Amino acid sequence: MDATRSSTAPQHLLLALVLAGLLLFAAHAASTRLLAPAPVAAAQATASAPSDLVARAEEANQAELRRARVAREQQLIETDRQRREQNMQAALAAREQADAFDRIERERKEQAWQRFYVKPRKCNNASEPAITVECSNHFLREQQRFEKQWAEGKPDKP
Repeated sequence: MDATRSSTAPQHLLLALVLAGLLLFAAHAASTRLLAPAPVAAAQATASAPSDLVARAEEANQAELRRARVAREQQLIETDRQRREQNMQAALAAREQADAFDRIERERKEQAWQRFYVKPRKCNNASEPAITVECSNHFLREQQRFEKQWAEGKPDKP
C-alpha cells in the first residue's frame, strides 16, 4: 500500500497546488472587481460633470441652426424680391414696347387714311343741308371701305 500512496501523493500535491492557484486567481479577480469603480458609475460621473458643457454646446448648435435657417429665409426673400422686380421691369418694357408699336401703327394708319380719303370738291364749302348730308355719308362710306381694306392689309388702294 505504500507503493500506491507514494504514487498518488505527488498527484494529490499537484492537484492541491492547482486548486490553490485557482483560488488565488479567483480572489484576485474578485478583489479587483470590487475595488475598481463600476463602469456605469464612471459614465454617470463623467456625464454629470460636463452636462453644462453638453447643454451649452447643444444650445450653441441650435442657435447656429436658427441663424442658418434665418439666413436661408432671408436669401429666399431677397431672391423672390429680385425675381419680382425683374418680372416687373420686363412687364414694363413689354408694355412700353407695345405702346410704341401701337403709336407707330396709329400713325401709319392715319397716314394711310390721309392718302386714301379724297374729299369731293363740292364738300369743301357745303352750305346746303342736302350736300352736307351727302358729304357726311360719303365720308362714312369711305371710312368703312378704308377700315375693311386696312383689316385685309391693303388700305392704300382707293
